[in-house]
Amino acid sequence: MKQEATEVPHARHRLNPGPSGRGARQYVQIDADGLYVAAGWYTPAPDQIERFRAAVDDDKAGVRLAEIVEGFRAIGLSIEGDRLKTRPRGVPDDHPRLDLLRHRTLHAGRRWHPQEWLHTRALTEITSVSRETRRPRLHFTEGEVRCSTTRGRRDLGPMGGADHVGSTIAEVHMAFQLTVLYNHPENPEAFDAHYDKVHAPLAARLPGLRGYTVSRPVPRGDQKPAYHLVAILTFDDEAAFAAAMASDIGKETTADLANFAMAGATTVIGPVETVA
Repeated sequence: MKQEATEVPHARHRLNPGPSGRGARQYVQIDADGLYVAAGWYTPAPDQIERFRAAVDDDKAGVRLAEIVEGFRAIGLSIEGDRLKTRPRGVPDDHPRLDLLRHRTLHAGRRWHPQEWLHTRALTEITSVSRETRRPRLHFTEGEVRCSTTRGRRDLGPMGGADHVGSTIAEVHMAFQLTVLYNHPENPEAFDAHYDKVHAPLAARLPGLRGYTVSRPVPRGDQKPAYHLVAILTFDDEAAFAAAMASDIGKETTADLANFAMAGATTVIGPVETVA
Protein backbone atom coordinates (compact mmCIF):
# COMPACT_ATOMS: atom_id res chain seq x y z
CA MET A 1 0.00 0.00 0.00
CA LYS A 2 1.45 3.30 -1.04
CA GLN A 3 1.75 5.82 1.77
CA GLU A 4 0.80 9.36 0.85
CA ALA A 5 3.23 12.11 1.74
CA THR A 6 2.05 14.39 4.49
CA GLU A 7 2.73 18.08 4.71
CA VAL A 8 5.14 19.07 7.44
CA PRO A 9 3.61 21.85 9.56
CA HIS A 10 5.55 25.09 9.74
CA ALA A 11 5.09 28.73 10.61
CA ARG A 12 6.44 31.70 8.71
CA HIS A 13 6.39 35.33 9.70
CA ARG A 14 7.60 38.44 7.92
CA LEU A 15 8.86 40.91 10.48
CA ASN A 16 8.01 44.58 10.04
CA PRO A 17 7.97 45.02 6.24
CA GLY A 18 7.16 48.67 6.90
CA PRO A 19 4.73 50.93 5.10
CA SER A 20 7.00 51.43 2.12
CA GLY A 21 7.32 47.77 1.13
CA ARG A 22 10.65 48.37 -0.56
CA GLY A 23 11.32 44.68 -0.96
CA ALA A 24 13.53 44.51 2.15
CA ARG A 25 12.21 42.17 4.83
CA GLN A 26 13.00 40.40 8.05
CA TYR A 27 11.87 36.80 8.10
CA VAL A 28 11.36 34.01 10.62
CA GLN A 29 10.41 30.42 9.82
CA ILE A 30 9.89 27.53 12.24
CA ASP A 31 9.43 24.06 10.79
CA ALA A 32 10.60 20.46 11.17
CA ASP A 33 14.13 21.55 10.24
CA GLY A 34 14.31 24.02 13.13
CA LEU A 35 14.43 27.83 13.22
CA TYR A 36 15.47 30.10 10.36
CA VAL A 37 15.91 33.86 10.81
CA ALA A 38 16.88 36.12 7.91
CA ALA A 39 16.85 39.72 6.74
CA GLY A 40 17.48 41.23 3.37
CA TRP A 41 16.14 42.18 -0.03
CA TYR A 42 13.21 40.23 -1.46
CA THR A 43 10.82 40.58 -4.46
CA PRO A 44 12.55 43.51 -6.23
CA ALA A 45 11.18 45.11 -9.38
CA PRO A 46 13.24 44.96 -12.61
CA ASP A 47 14.35 48.60 -12.33
CA GLN A 48 15.56 47.97 -8.78
CA ILE A 49 17.66 45.01 -9.92
CA GLU A 50 19.18 47.24 -12.59
CA ARG A 51 20.11 49.92 -10.03
CA PHE A 52 21.39 47.27 -7.62
CA ARG A 53 23.79 45.92 -10.23
CA ALA A 54 24.92 49.41 -11.17
CA ALA A 55 25.72 50.07 -7.50
CA VAL A 56 27.58 46.76 -7.12
CA ASP A 57 29.61 47.62 -10.23
CA ASP A 58 30.56 50.99 -8.72
CA ASP A 59 34.02 50.92 -7.14
CA LYS A 60 32.87 52.77 -4.01
CA ALA A 61 29.34 51.47 -3.37
CA GLY A 62 30.17 47.95 -4.57
CA VAL A 63 33.17 47.63 -2.28
CA ARG A 64 31.02 48.83 0.63
CA LEU A 65 28.41 46.12 0.01
CA ALA A 66 31.10 43.46 -0.38
CA GLU A 67 32.50 44.46 3.03
CA ILE A 68 29.04 44.25 4.62
CA VAL A 69 28.48 40.79 3.14
CA GLU A 70 31.88 39.54 4.31
CA GLY A 71 31.15 40.92 7.77
CA PHE A 72 27.97 38.85 7.91
CA ARG A 73 29.82 35.74 6.78
CA ALA A 74 32.48 36.34 9.42
CA ILE A 75 29.91 35.96 12.20
CA GLY A 76 28.41 32.82 10.72
CA LEU A 77 25.50 34.11 8.65
CA SER A 78 24.77 32.50 5.30
CA ILE A 79 24.38 34.77 2.26
CA GLU A 80 21.60 33.56 0.01
CA GLY A 81 19.20 34.71 -2.67
CA ASP A 82 18.00 34.10 -6.22
CA ARG A 83 21.01 34.23 -8.55
CA LEU A 84 21.80 33.93 -12.23
CA LYS A 85 23.63 30.74 -13.19
CA THR A 86 25.95 32.64 -15.51
CA ARG A 87 26.61 36.40 -15.41
CA PRO A 88 24.60 39.51 -16.31
CA ARG A 89 24.93 40.66 -19.88
CA GLY A 90 27.97 42.85 -20.44
CA VAL A 91 29.72 41.86 -17.21
CA PRO A 92 33.26 40.45 -17.68
CA ASP A 93 34.25 37.05 -16.27
CA ASP A 94 36.93 38.62 -14.07
CA HIS A 95 34.72 41.25 -12.39
CA PRO A 96 35.83 41.45 -8.70
CA ARG A 97 32.21 41.32 -7.48
CA LEU A 98 30.78 38.90 -10.04
CA ASP A 99 29.13 36.77 -7.35
CA LEU A 100 27.15 39.75 -6.04
CA LEU A 101 26.24 40.88 -9.55
CA ARG A 102 24.54 37.53 -10.14
CA HIS A 103 22.07 38.18 -7.32
CA ARG A 104 18.46 39.08 -8.08
CA THR A 105 17.60 38.93 -4.39
CA LEU A 106 19.98 39.07 -1.43
CA HIS A 107 19.52 38.11 2.20
CA ALA A 108 21.57 37.05 5.21
CA GLY A 109 20.31 34.43 7.61
CA ARG A 110 21.04 31.66 10.07
CA ARG A 111 19.41 28.30 10.73
CA TRP A 112 19.28 26.56 14.08
CA HIS A 113 18.56 22.84 13.78
CA PRO A 114 16.11 21.29 16.26
CA GLN A 115 17.48 21.50 19.81
CA GLU A 116 15.98 21.50 23.29
CA TRP A 117 16.31 25.27 23.69
CA LEU A 118 13.97 25.83 20.72
CA HIS A 119 11.16 24.86 23.11
CA THR A 120 12.22 27.38 25.76
CA ARG A 121 12.19 31.13 26.27
CA ALA A 122 15.53 31.37 24.44
CA LEU A 123 13.57 31.11 21.16
CA THR A 124 11.48 34.12 22.15
CA GLU A 125 14.58 36.11 23.07
CA ILE A 126 16.31 35.45 19.75
CA THR A 127 13.27 36.23 17.59
CA SER A 128 12.41 39.30 19.67
CA VAL A 129 15.85 40.73 18.95
CA SER A 130 15.13 40.29 15.24
CA ARG A 131 11.75 41.94 15.71
CA GLU A 132 13.28 44.94 17.43
CA THR A 133 15.75 45.66 14.64
CA ARG A 134 12.87 47.23 12.68
CA ARG A 135 15.06 48.05 9.71
CA PRO A 136 16.47 45.74 7.04
CA ARG A 137 20.02 44.76 7.87
CA LEU A 138 21.12 45.02 4.28
CA HIS A 139 20.19 48.73 4.27
CA PHE A 140 22.56 49.22 1.33
CA THR A 141 19.61 48.54 -0.98
CA GLU A 142 17.57 51.34 0.60
CA GLY A 143 20.07 54.03 -0.31
CA GLU A 144 21.48 52.71 -3.57
CA VAL A 145 18.52 50.89 -5.16
CA ARG A 146 15.68 53.15 -3.98
CA CYS A 147 11.98 52.62 -4.73
CA SER A 148 10.63 51.18 -7.92
CA THR A 149 9.18 53.35 -10.69
CA THR A 150 7.79 50.32 -12.50
CA ARG A 151 4.08 50.54 -13.28
CA GLY A 152 2.15 48.55 -10.74
CA ARG A 153 4.94 48.80 -8.16
CA ARG A 154 4.24 52.33 -6.94
CA ASP A 155 3.52 50.97 -3.50
CA LEU A 156 7.26 50.49 -3.14
CA GLY A 157 7.70 53.97 -1.75
CA PRO A 158 6.17 55.74 1.25
CA MET A 159 4.67 58.41 -1.00
CA GLY A 160 4.47 56.22 -4.12
CA GLY A 161 6.87 56.50 -7.04
CA ALA A 162 10.62 57.00 -6.90
CA ASP A 163 11.28 58.95 -3.73
CA HIS A 164 14.82 58.44 -2.45
CA VAL A 165 13.95 57.10 0.98
CA GLY A 166 15.89 59.86 2.66
CA SER A 167 14.51 59.10 6.09
CA THR A 168 15.74 55.52 5.89
CA ILE A 169 19.22 56.63 4.92
CA ALA A 170 19.31 58.86 8.00
CA GLU A 171 18.13 56.02 10.22
CA VAL A 172 21.01 53.69 9.38
CA HIS A 173 23.38 55.82 11.46
CA MET A 174 21.89 54.55 14.73
CA ALA A 175 24.26 52.55 16.93
CA PHE A 176 24.66 48.88 16.08
CA GLN A 177 25.49 46.08 18.51
CA LEU A 178 26.96 42.59 18.44
CA THR A 179 25.94 40.45 21.41
CA VAL A 180 27.83 37.20 22.03
CA LEU A 181 26.29 34.65 24.44
CA TYR A 182 28.90 32.10 25.52
CA ASN A 183 27.78 28.66 26.66
CA HIS A 184 29.14 27.21 29.90
CA PRO A 185 32.66 25.87 29.27
CA GLU A 186 33.98 22.59 30.62
CA ASN A 187 36.83 24.49 32.32
CA PRO A 188 35.54 27.92 33.41
CA GLU A 189 38.90 29.03 34.85
CA ALA A 190 40.76 28.33 31.61
CA PHE A 191 37.98 30.04 29.62
CA ASP A 192 38.08 33.18 31.76
CA ALA A 193 41.87 33.36 31.68
CA HIS A 194 42.00 33.20 27.89
CA TYR A 195 39.09 35.58 27.46
CA ASP A 196 40.48 38.22 29.81
CA LYS A 197 44.12 38.01 28.75
CA VAL A 198 43.84 37.25 25.02
CA HIS A 199 40.39 37.55 23.48
CA ALA A 200 39.14 40.73 25.15
CA PRO A 201 42.29 42.76 24.35
CA LEU A 202 42.08 41.48 20.76
CA ALA A 203 38.41 42.40 20.36
CA ALA A 204 39.06 45.82 21.91
CA ARG A 205 41.26 46.59 18.89
CA LEU A 206 38.41 46.18 16.40
CA PRO A 207 38.32 49.26 14.15
CA GLY A 208 35.31 51.49 14.76
CA LEU A 209 34.48 49.92 18.14
CA ARG A 210 32.62 52.46 20.32
CA GLY A 211 31.80 50.36 23.38
CA TYR A 212 32.60 46.95 24.83
CA THR A 213 30.99 45.46 27.94
CA VAL A 214 31.23 42.01 29.51
CA SER A 215 28.81 40.41 31.96
CA ARG A 216 29.18 37.14 33.84
CA PRO A 217 25.64 36.07 34.83
CA VAL A 218 25.08 34.87 38.38
CA PRO A 219 22.65 32.18 39.57
CA ARG A 220 19.12 33.07 40.69
CA GLY A 221 18.56 30.87 43.72
CA ASP A 222 19.37 27.35 42.61
CA GLN A 223 18.83 28.15 38.92
CA LYS A 224 22.01 28.08 36.83
CA PRO A 225 22.43 31.00 34.38
CA ALA A 226 21.72 30.20 30.74
CA TYR A 227 25.15 31.51 29.71
CA HIS A 228 28.63 31.73 31.24
CA LEU A 229 29.51 35.13 29.75
CA VAL A 230 27.76 37.81 27.70
CA ALA A 231 29.76 40.30 25.63
CA ILE A 232 28.24 43.36 23.95
CA LEU A 233 30.20 45.31 21.34
CA THR A 234 28.81 48.60 20.01
CA PHE A 235 29.57 50.33 16.70
CA ASP A 236 28.39 53.57 15.10
CA ASP A 237 26.21 51.75 12.58
CA GLU A 238 25.85 48.50 10.67
CA ALA A 239 28.38 49.50 8.02
CA ALA A 240 31.02 50.14 10.71
CA PHE A 241 30.24 46.76 12.29
CA ALA A 242 30.53 44.92 8.97
CA ALA A 243 33.80 46.68 8.14
CA ALA A 244 35.21 45.76 11.57
CA MET A 245 34.36 42.10 11.17
CA ALA A 246 35.86 42.02 7.67
CA SER A 247 39.12 43.62 8.86
CA ASP A 248 42.27 41.66 9.73
CA ILE A 249 41.60 42.19 13.46
CA GLY A 250 38.01 41.06 12.97
CA LYS A 251 39.12 37.85 11.28
CA GLU A 252 41.74 37.22 13.96
CA THR A 253 39.16 37.78 16.71
CA THR A 254 36.71 35.37 15.08
CA ALA A 255 39.41 32.74 14.58
CA ASP A 256 40.41 33.02 18.26
CA LEU A 257 37.01 31.64 19.34
CA ALA A 258 38.27 28.16 18.50
CA ASN A 259 40.96 28.56 21.17
CA PHE A 260 38.62 28.88 24.15
CA ALA A 261 34.89 28.78 23.21
CA MET A 262 34.70 25.07 22.47
CA ALA A 263 31.31 24.86 24.18
CA GLY A 264 29.89 27.20 21.55
CA ALA A 265 28.35 30.65 21.50
CA THR A 266 25.30 32.39 20.06
CA THR A 267 25.69 35.74 18.30
CA VAL A 268 22.88 38.28 17.93
CA ILE A 269 23.23 41.51 15.96
CA GLY A 270 20.99 44.54 15.55
CA PRO A 271 20.60 48.32 15.89
CA VAL A 272 20.18 49.85 19.36
CA GLU A 273 16.95 51.55 20.33
CA THR A 274 16.61 53.56 23.54
CA VAL A 275 13.48 52.55 25.46
CA ALA A 276 13.90 54.60 28.63
